[in-house]
Amino acid sequence: MINAFVGIVEMKTKSLENYLFQPFDCLLLVSTQINRLEEASKLILSFGYGAIYINKGLSAALLNTLPNERSRASHSWLKDTLGQYQETPILCYGIDLLFHPSLQLDPFSMFRSTSHIQSLIVLWPGEYHANTLTYALPAHHHYRTWKLTETLLQQPNVIIQTIIDQEGD
Repeated sequence: MINAFVGIVEMKTKSLENYLFQPFDCLLLVSTQINRLEEASKLILSFGYGAIYINKGLSAALLNTLPNERSRASHSWLKDTLGQYQETPILCYGIDLLFHPSLQLDPFSMFRSTSHIQSLIVLWPGEYHANTLTYALPAHHHYRTWKLTETLLQQPNVIIQTIIDQEGD
């Protein structure tokens, strides 16, 4: 049983390395299964990359910010936080707060634009199919969609990869 687990971890690590070691400005690893994103996070962190837990850092930054200033403050916080890192890429996870309607943000655009500062790996809870990126599932109250064109994925170089079950690897 232990050998089978080690084999699965090695296979997942190898699959993830294929994504991590190709050139990108922003790599979105997408899954509706939160446990898959958590597994990916652990593997990425094991490579020694820097990481930003967006929900925790952003909520602390917005705590004393007036509601009408939170959108602008969110953009500034992300840019400033990324600017503090020397190593690249930076893992961004726990991104749910960015989708709260009161912030009036476009998280996909934020990650695209800030990937010029640092290369990013973003764990994205949602789906990517037929050039449509979604956040969450349709029944979720913060569900969002983006219809993506080739141009949006080229400058900066954005790669979107769905994390699939081991059987599908």
